[in-house]
Amino acid sequence: IEKSRVLDLLSHLVDKSLVEVNSEEEKGTSGNRYRLLETVRQYATERLMEEEEDGAACRRHRNFFLALAEEAEPALDGPDQRVWLSRLKDEHDNLRAALRGCKAQDDAEAEIGLRLARALGLFWQICGHWREGRAMCEELLSGTGTGAGSVVRAEALRTAGKLALLLGEATEARSFLEESLTVSQALLHRDGVAAALSELGGLALHKGNFAEARDLYGNSLAISRELGDQGGIANAL
Repeated sequence: IEKSRVLDLLSHLVDKSLVEVNSEEEKGTSGNRYRLLETVRQYATERLMEEEEDGAACRRHRNFFLALAEEAEPALDGPDQRVWLSRLKDEHDNLRAALRGCKAQDDAEAEIGLRLARALGLFWQICGHWREGRAMCEELLSGTGTGAGSVVRAEALRTAGKLALLLGEATEARSFLEESLTVSQALLHRDGVAAALSELGGLALHKGNFAEARDLYGNSLAISRELGDQGGIANAL
């Protein structure tokens, strides 16, 4: 279908009550949001699976929502947080579907799943999806194609560790964070080393091990200062 025809076709489906349309203006964003009725969605999914053997539509869907999550990730820590949280909440089921698709794959597909999980880490933390996010990270980390030698694996491990700590699972959190530190050190990924040390400092603080926490934060601070990472410096301080 040519892009120029999409809006007309959607309008016809709305007129026939096969698609619902909702305005986004009340959320401070422009445009409309379309959704399929559940029975229509199930039927369309079945037809898609019958017609498409190579999974191209699922990959397009996954790539779109990976790009959205990676665009949202830095914005969630800025002045537009409310807008981006609202958008990710609207798309949460789409994001879940994209993650499920990555779990069924291997090699490069699995690494894309870890990228998506890492990008959603702060969203899961803010919105309280701690157990769901931790389980998703753990499942993706245990799959094929997610070898020890990748930066994205180290970052996904750090996300899993932060979520485990929020759940009060200190032992599991330490395991995730120490593996993240080991992978980052092996890759000479100093940003990752500083971040893992800072998170381990938070874990030690949570456990009441203040001297250990001070040392971990101090090591993280030294690296962050060398790198000129203002966020890392602030966190460690």
